[in-house]
Amino acid sequence: MNIISHCSNIFEPDFGINFFKQFDVVFMALDNAEARAYVNKLCMILDLPLLEAGTTGYIGQVFRIFSLHNFLGHAHQKRRVKML
Repeated sequence: MNIISHCSNIFEPDFGINFFKQFDVVFMALDNAEARAYVNKLCMILDLPLLEAGTTGYIGQVFRIFSLHNFLGHAHQKRRVKML
């Protein structure tokens, strides 16, 4: 496996659909919902598996998104965690 990381603005023209076509799977750790939705959309269009790792509040989580059905049905159901 060859992992290539990018630290830049995901909305730059360089990160369009042609950029994502070169990958077999996408690992994502973005810091805002708009950027996550953008990458989710591109991965769904290209039928690319997506591993989403981010944070919500004070907890971290990882979701795997393999298809539109998985994305809509399971991947973004928020879990409620009671902080002590």
